[in-house]
Amino acid sequence: MASRDVESGGDVAPPPPAGAEVQGDPHVAGDGASVIAHVEGIVVAGAQRGRTLGYPTANLTVLSTRDLPQDGVYFGWFSLVDAPSATGHLDPDIPWPVLVSIGTNPTFDNAERTVEAHLFDFDDDLYGRRAVINLERQLRPQRRFDSIEALTAHIETIARDGRQLLESLGWTAPGR
Repeated sequence: MASRDVESGGDVAPPPPAGAEVQGDPHVAGDGASVIAHVEGIVVAGAQRGRTLGYPTANLTVLSTRDLPQDGVYFGWFSLVDAPSATGHLDPDIPWPVLVSIGTNPTFDNAERTVEAHLFDFDDDLYGRRAVINLERQLRPQRRFDSIEALTAHIETIARDGRQLLESLGWTAPGR
């Protein structure tokens, strides 16, 4: 499976109260307790549309499509599983929060199903690295937007809501 760029966005409910014990609640901060799907793959170059829209993505060629969840946008945690290297501030032992798009990116008329992860506060080179994404909450099903502007506005909303959720968890990017 090849990968392209972000088609993130969606209506996100306000974060649940701190400590909420709900299936799919990302308050577990990447400990895997509420994982709804596990995706593993190699980071490859995409069409760079996410970067152009202001939301660069790590595009995965997945190792197995058997366990991919339904198409949609998800909140999850990204980890590198290969040997540590000089990859900026991404520690392989610390899960990194991500918004993940799985699907065909219908706004761009793609036919191929892709997996694309926008890592919050991260913009280093991950090409060729092996990664795992633990998906913890589906934010919305995949859908087509009427314009790139509408898609971008939607991405901004979901990214803002994701940041608010991370702030409620007390998460800050290491080294910042």
